[in-house]
Amino acid sequence: EWERVIHFDPLAALASSRRNNKWVTLSGQPYSADGSYLTAEQLLTNPAFISPESLYNLPSRDPNHFIAGQVNTNFDQWLHVLSNLGDFPLKDSITEWLRDGVDITKFFVHYSGKFKNVHYDSEWPPHYCQVNSPFCKPHSDFIASELFNGLQNGSLGLWGKVGECDPPHLVLPLVVEDSKEKKRLCQDARFLNLWIKDAPFTLENLKEIPFLVEKDDFICCMDEKSGYNHIALHNDSKTFLGIEFAGWYLVYNNLSFGVKLSGFVYQSVGMVITAYLRKHSIPMIQYIDDRFMTEYRGHCLQLLSKEQRILITIYCALEIMTRLGYTFAINKGSCYRALFLNSLQFLGFLVDSHQMQFSIPADKREKFKRLREDILCIDLVPVRMLQKFLGKCMSFALCVPGAKLYVREVTFCTFCG
Repeated sequence: EWERVIHFDPLAALASSRRNNKWVTLSGQPYSADGSYLTAEQLLTNPAFISPESLYNLPSRDPNHFIAGQVNTNFDQWLHVLSNLGDFPLKDSITEWLRDGVDITKFFVHYSGKFKNVHYDSEWPPHYCQVNSPFCKPHSDFIASELFNGLQNGSLGLWGKVGECDPPHLVLPLVVEDSKEKKRLCQDARFLNLWIKDAPFTLENLKEIPFLVEKDDFICCMDEKSGYNHIALHNDSKTFLGIEFAGWYLVYNNLSFGVKLSGFVYQSVGMVITAYLRKHSIPMIQYIDDRFMTEYRGHCLQLLSKEQRILITIYCALEIMTRLGYTFAINKGSCYRALFLNSLQFLGFLVDSHQMQFSIPADKREKFKRLREDILCIDLVPVRMLQKFLGKCMSFALCVPGAKLYVREVTFCTFCG
């Protein structure tokens, strides 16, 4: 009930909703509609045409004017890409998700068990409504702002006013993940997840990089804006992702943080692009909405400079993904700030193609040092603190040989409770 006193006007958000894309160049300048450019496939027929100017003249969707669900509105372009991949894993499912939206009900399985001391035994989740936690109250302005923006960009839909309409089938509480880097608004979908079948998938990670990168290669990374919001839900699924705030019911129109199938779906769809680019000799690693790339390895290689090869990689990735409906966080990825890099940070670690090594960024080392000193200063260490310490040590394994050997005693303590 605490949010009922908050000023939140969803009707004003809908009145100012975004309907048309705004286009910018890679440098963030407005894109001229009369500009012309080659498609990635056209460029690859004569890669020597690449230049920094051609890259910076490519149109990109303005991340400050993000519109959700653009991947689905470019379905015809996806069909072209999928038709060139043969028997791609999950091809039929991916085609269905892109054409109709993701139907959550097709992931439902029978659940029998307890949740918060209530027993359930059903094929589908029953009607359920849970209010938002009072722990969200300090973040009320942030929540109102995020929901307002979600209605504007289309990632959220307005269901109706509380007391004047039937609620969505499920009304799930909101959660704010508050880290030092940024806040993130999520949905506590633990109740819904009880009925969703497991969909295990493999994530590519830093361990793949040594197989892609050669000494002194130029490298780059890209970050997709508001990742999950690119992929729409099926209309019949939205009622399972309802929320209540300030006297209004809203529903998610796109994949939601907190729903356990979201990562599986997003990675699976994204791997279509990764496979297509690899087929065109663009080395790439995908980790959900983060991508790492290095120099083009295709034909005419001996006629191309190293600078041209990385320009081709960036050009092809940007042009194809923009054509397929993606929006990029232009202020975050390395390829938007500088083109010719031998060292950059990816998935929390520094990747250096000149030294051919991974290293731990200074801020990570400092945080680890502070945590270590905090542990040494107290007599009784909480298990959660030890788990945090253990997790950091294990994550350093790429940079610290034998990292697991240094934490055997901590591992034993955390497993024993």
